[in-house]
Amino acid sequence: MAAAWSGDLAAIGVLGEDTLQASSDAIGPDHPTTLGLAACLTVLLVSRGQIRQARALGEDTQRRSRDAHGPGDLTTLAAGAALAFALAAAGEAEQARVLGEDTLQRSTTAFGPDNPTTVLAAAALTAALAGLGQTARARTVGENTLQRSRTTLGPDHPITLAVTQTLDTLTHRTAHDAQRVRSA
Repeated sequence: MAAAWSGDLAAIGVLGEDTLQASSDAIGPDHPTTLGLAACLTVLLVSRGQIRQARALGEDTQRRSRDAHGPGDLTTLAAGAALAFALAAAGEAEQARVLGEDTLQRSTTAFGPDNPTTVLAAAALTAALAGLGQTARARTVGENTLQRSRTTLGPDHPITLAVTQTLDTLTHRTAHDAQRVRSA
């Protein structure tokens, strides 16, 4: 997937949609590979700013995965993390926080802190906490997540970039709040 490393999100999106359809046709819509592809595509859609589509795909993927494979399955956890990421991007921070915390706890327990699903869940939780104005907690989770994301996924991965952006926003918000307090 050369397009993935070049940052060509449009090309990746077409490839992802085509691959998802081909997988669904070949091995079925509820096969773990198909559901994993759908979770990845959910994250990609968020990265492309297609939040409504990401949320719809994320909700469908999580439901199908949970029904087919159970709540503790890696595919279900990946779908939950992707959905939490989409919900945070949609501004539904409390729903994203609840799902993100649950998914992060279960994924960390089952697969460890450096598993890509765990990193995605932590990234979604960081965004949700930031959306709720829980700056200190978001920063703590986000800084830990950024280090793991760089190591696990790479510095140019959409999740790494999203966590970096969230932390930058938190830094700006903190500086703005401090300026406002000094001006008051």
